[in-house]
Amino acid sequence: MFFKKDAPDSPSTFGINEANERKEHIFAEIRNSRFPLVRSTANFKVDRRMISATVTCPLEVVKTRMQSSQLKARVGRTSFVSPSCDGGHVRLLTVPVLREFTVVNLFRDIVRSEGISALWKGLVPSLIGIVPSRAVYFTAYAEFKKLFENVLMPGSALLHMCSAGCSGFVTTTLANPIWMIRTRMQLDHRAGMERMNIRKCISEINQEYGLRGFLKGVTASYAGLSETILHFVIYEELRSFYMTYNQSRDNELKQPSLNLPLMMLFGGVARFCATAVTYPHEVVRTRLRERNSLYRGFFNTLIKIFKQESWPGLYSGITVHMMKTVPNSAVLMGTYELVIYLLKNL
Repeated sequence: MFFKKDAPDSPSTFGINEANERKEHIFAEIRNSRFPLVRSTANFKVDRRMISATVTCPLEVVKTRMQSSQLKARVGRTSFVSPSCDGGHVRLLTVPVLREFTVVNLFRDIVRSEGISALWKGLVPSLIGIVPSRAVYFTAYAEFKKLFENVLMPGSALLHMCSAGCSGFVTTTLANPIWMIRTRMQLDHRAGMERMNIRKCISEINQEYGLRGFLKGVTASYAGLSETILHFVIYEELRSFYMTYNQSRDNELKQPSLNLPLMMLFGGVARFCATAVTYPHEVVRTRLRERNSLYRGFFNTLIKIFKQESWPGLYSGITVHMMKTVPNSAVLMGTYELVIYLLKNL
């Protein structure tokens, strides 16, 4: 059913194709729209990403540090009096103890030791990477779609999945040096004049690993592509179920309806489920990118973290990550559905 054919689509595949086609032409319709507000949405998407990256940067810094093994290695020391074995003298023993970092006290620790501006470490690479990564993704997507249309059925779910997967692979590879620099800057604990900037970071990575160092963590990022795929699969299933259930009522009203809060809920639920399944790749990626990392390889790191820290280690920082991504996905999918609705009905 996914390969190229001349026969018309079956009723079962028509719904999938219709959903895929509306995604395919949405940006072209936005750019050509006669409504200035709708037409500006294409540019607004990039601006929204930049604003979102700026506002949520403190959460990103805290999340990255919670994922890192450097946080686990930071210890305090406590002392206690111990009687000697012969009962004649006492000894003062000092032993290391691990300090438990919560989100709140980690925020406080960063501000106290590095200054409030440290919460925005890595922001510049994030902003630099937004526009080129989006441009590369959509360009690659269009080219791969043309390529796969020679083999797969136009408009099929497999066509869009293959195109999205390949374009994501290309974008992840080319943009990895930017995200490597961002992670290193977020993990830097120095303050004041000693604080790491982009030039120092590039020099440090090059001295430590050479050019191959800029691709650190790229295999974990490849694994992370499954999160986006799973998110959209879950969202489309929830949306399809709702549209089927609601179809009879729409026919009676003779006009389509849009339940925007429900679409936003679907977007948030889909992201929550996708993140819960795929989150360990985020921890692995951070461990591979940290300074003087003792980890080598994606699967080796995954197994090593699980053996040493169990599930809590693989899900370090997931609370902060959910605080950032779930509301963002809810707003994103709600905006997406609203724009489609306006284009079809205005």
